[in-house]
Amino acid sequence: MVLDTVKVPEEFEPIFLKAEEYVGKYFSERRDDPSKGLIEVFGERYVLVRAASISVDFFDTVANLYRDAGEEEAVGVAKSFLFNIAHALGKADARNFHRKMNLNDPIEKLSAGPVHFSHSGWAFVDLSPESKPTPDENFYLLYDHPYSFEADSWEKSGKKSDFPVCVMNAGYSSGWCEESFGISLVAVEILCRAKGDDVCRFIMAHPSKIEDHIAGYLEKNPELAKKITKYEIPEFFERKQVEDAQKEAENLISIQRDLALSLNSASGLDSALGLCVDSAIAISGMDCGGVYLVNGSSGSLDLAFHRGLSADFIESVSHHDADSDSARLVMAGLPVYSRHHELDIEMDDVRRREELRAIAILPVQNDGKVIACLNVASHTTDEVPANACDALEAITAQVGCAIVRAKTEDALHKERDRAKQYLDVAGVILLLIDPDRRVRHINRKGCEILGCEESEVAGRDWFENFIPEQFRDETAGVFESLMVGDEGIEPVEYYENPVLTKEGEERTIVWHNAVLRNEDGTIAGILCSGEDITERKILEQKLQGAFDELKKSYEEVSIPVIQVWDRILVIPIIGTLDDLRVNRLTEAMLSKIADTKSLVVIIDITGVHSIDSSVASHIFGVVQAAGLLGAECVVTGIAPAIAKSMIALDVDIAMVTRTTLQEGLAYAMRKLFGKRDLPVAISLE
Repeated sequence: MVLDTVKVPEEFEPIFLKAEEYVGKYFSERRDDPSKGLIEVFGERYVLVRAASISVDFFDTVANLYRDAGEEEAVGVAKSFLFNIAHALGKADARNFHRKMNLNDPIEKLSAGPVHFSHSGWAFVDLSPESKPTPDENFYLLYDHPYSFEADSWEKSGKKSDFPVCVMNAGYSSGWCEESFGISLVAVEILCRAKGDDVCRFIMAHPSKIEDHIAGYLEKNPELAKKITKYEIPEFFERKQVEDAQKEAENLISIQRDLALSLNSASGLDSALGLCVDSAIAISGMDCGGVYLVNGSSGSLDLAFHRGLSADFIESVSHHDADSDSARLVMAGLPVYSRHHELDIEMDDVRRREELRAIAILPVQNDGKVIACLNVASHTTDEVPANACDALEAITAQVGCAIVRAKTEDALHKERDRAKQYLDVAGVILLLIDPDRRVRHINRKGCEILGCEESEVAGRDWFENFIPEQFRDETAGVFESLMVGDEGIEPVEYYENPVLTKEGEERTIVWHNAVLRNEDGTIAGILCSGEDITERKILEQKLQGAFDELKKSYEEVSIPVIQVWDRILVIPIIGTLDDLRVNRLTEAMLSKIADTKSLVVIIDITGVHSIDSSVASHIFGVVQAAGLLGAECVVTGIAPAIAKSMIALDVDIAMVTRTTLQEGLAYAMRKLFGKRDLPVAISLE
C-alpha cells in the first residue's frame, strides 16, 4: 500500500498507513441532509466554511476594523485570533477523534493528525526526516503544507503577503500534536507561498525551545536566511510562556516551602532524605534520584536513599571509595549538570544499561564541608532544565541542615530506644508525669501492673484515671503544690498508695519520687518508681493475724489460774516476772477470784529460778490485790536459795508461805474446812 494523504519518512510509513485506514473509515461515514442543514461525519456534526473567509478575507476585515491602529497592529490581532482559535480547535478535534477511535498510544494519536488534516481540507502534510517527535521538551517537527488552504486563498485572491499567512494551519496542527503527546507545543510558519516562497514550511516545538530550533534551522540552511523573515511566535504563546514561567516559579517556591515545612516535621533520616529527593525530582522534571552520605572517617560515599532506579544499577553504585572518580567529583563541592555518559567517570555495563541521560550532581555542604550529595537524573531527557538549576541548588542548601538534624535526631532516638529497653526490663514501675498531670512515659512493668497497653496510659491524667477516688484529692493536691513550686511542700521520697487497674482492682504501690527540672530551673514533671507490694501486704496481714492469735494463746497459758477446789485457786509461775506479766497475772487472778468467789489463792513459784527486789515486790503486790477481794494468798515452792535472796533483799515477807504446793493445798483445806490435821491427796497432773 502507498500513502496518499500524507508524506512521511519511510520508517514512519507503517504507522501512517494504519492511520489512513481508521481516519478513512471515520470520514467514509458521512451523511448530508440539506433539508435539515445537516452535515454529519461518524455521528459528529460538521459545518462547511469558505477557506478565504477565515484567511485573506478575515485579514481584510480586521485591517478595516483596526484602520486607526495601523496595518501592523491589525495583522497582529488577526494572526493572534486565528492561531488561538485554530489551536483550540486542533486540541478539541484530536481529543474527540482519539476517544471515538479508541486511540491511546501517543504516536498513533499524532499520526492521525496529518491524515485527518487532509480529509478535512486544511492541507496536505509532508513530514521531514529531520523530525524527532519525542514526548518531552525536545519534541521537534519540520514539515511542509504543499496545499495549505490559507496560502491558496491568498494566491487566488491575487494578493501577495510580506508575512507567512498560514496561521490557522500552524495553530491547528500544534493543537492536535499537543493533545496527542500531552506537552505544550507551538508551530511557526517560516516559509510561505503567499509571500512568494516555494513551500509553506513549519517548525513545531516546545515553546521554550522553538526559537532555538528556528535558529538551528537557519544555521543549517543559510541560503534561506533572506526568505525566512517576519516569522513570529504567536502572541498567545508568548503570553502563555510568561504565564507558564510565572506558574513554574510559583510552583518551585511552593515546592521549596513545602519541603522546608516537611523537613521540620520529618521523623528520621530516611524520611528527610525521601522528601529531599522527591522535591528535587518534582522541581527538575527528572524521573529518578538519590542521596549519598559522606563517611566522615573514610571519605567514601554511601547511597542512603534512592528513587526510580533499577536494582542492578543501585547495587553497582551503592558505594564509592574516597579515591574513586565519583567521590572526587562530589568532594570538589561544585554542582554538575551534564549528560550521564559525558561524566568523567568510568562507565561499566550496568551503568550503560540503565540508560540515564540528563543528570544533576549537587554536593550538600554544612559548615563548609561536603557531607552528602543529592543526585537527580532522567531516563528520557537530555538536559536538566535551566530554570530548575537555581531551585535545585536552593533545595541543596536546605538539605545540609536537614541531614545534620535528622542524623542527630536518629542518634537521639536510638539512645531513647536503648534507654526504653533498659526501663522495660526494670522490675518496678517507672512513670513520668508532666505538670499537666498527664503520663509522658510508663515502662512495660507499669503497663503490666495496670493491665493496659502503653497507648492506653500515655497522655492521660494519672490521678483521674489510675488513682482510687478516696486517695485522689490528697495525692493530686500534693502533686499540684509541687508543680507550682510551693516551697512549703517537700517531695515525698517514699510514699505508699494504691493504684487502679484497668479491671478496677486496687494494687498497693510503694513509690519513690523525684522532681525533674529543666535547665532554667522550671519544673518539668515528676519521675516515679513504684514497687507493687500488694501480695506482700496481704502476707504481712496474714502473719500479723497469726501472730496476734498466737500471742493471745500464749497469754492465756503463760500464767494459768487454776481452780483446784471449791474456792481454792492455784497459780503456777514459771520463768521470770516483769511488769507486763504481773499485770496480766493480777488481771487474770482477780477476774477468777470474782468469778469463783475463791477465798484462798496458792501462788507457786517453784519454776522461778532467781528473784530480785522487783520480782519480790511484784509477788507482794499480787498478794495485796487478792486480799482486797477477801482472798488469802499462800506462796509455795520457795527454794532455799530464793529464801536466802529474799532475806538479803530486805523485803517485807508478811505473807503465808509453805514449802511445797501440797503443803499449801493442805493449808487451804484446813482454813476452809476447819480441820487442822486434815490429810490432803490432790494431784495436779
